[in-house]
Amino acid sequence: SILNVNSTTTISPGVTWGFGLGKGNTISSGAYTSIISGSGSSASNNFSLIVNGKSNSVNNLYSTVLNGISCSVTSRNSTVINGATHVIGGVYSTVINGVNNIINGTSGIVGNGLGNKVYSNFSSVLNGWLNNLSVASNYSTIINGRFNSITSLRGFIGGAGDYNVVSASNGSVLTGFRNEAAHSYATVFGRGGKSRFAGDFVFGYGSGAANVANNKFRVDTTGQIFAVSTSISLGSDYAEYL
Repeated sequence: SILNVNSTTTISPGVTWGFGLGKGNTISSGAYTSIISGSGSSASNNFSLIVNGKSNSVNNLYSTVLNGISCSVTSRNSTVINGATHVIGGVYSTVINGVNNIINGTSGIVGNGLGNKVYSNFSSVLNGWLNNLSVASNYSTIINGRFNSITSLRGFIGGAGDYNVVSASNGSVLTGFRNEAAHSYATVFGRGGKSRFAGDFVFGYGSGAANVANNKFRVDTTGQIFAVSTSISLGSDYAEYL
């Protein structure tokens, strides 16, 4: 039961209920496997689907490419929607738009961007360039920015920041440039700031790599405030002072 509409698309013997349409596409195995339009794409395995695009490849169960160029899905239950040269090797994962994004973890998401890499499980990159979630960074998220990385569990980097690092579990960099949350539950923002202890809240401003010497303001887990200035205004007016 094979329907092959277009003599330049081939469906191999043994494919059950396959559907082929387009130019130079190949369906090599599986049941209910389909390529609808496009050129130079290949599909195999059960319930795999390619809709439009060029030179895309799907070879695992229940996986899909919707448009795109030279995208590859090698894991089951995963999807690429538009874009170019994406690679999904992790199950239940999705890439939407962008160029050259990679997912190798379970249930990963990349939404737009260029050259982002998600190697951990249940993690995501939403926009940005060349951001990296390492194998150890399960349940982590990067939103926008460039060259940011998370290397531990449940990290977060947000805002349009560059070269920020979360290297301890549950750490966060809110925005900025070359900051590092180096301790668990620490939060850092600004430029070149770095946590000193677990639970720190840090604003940094300095040049070069992340360094505690760049910290201008820090609050520890006891609520104690450390600031470069020895004067901290409480915001009261003259009447309240009296």
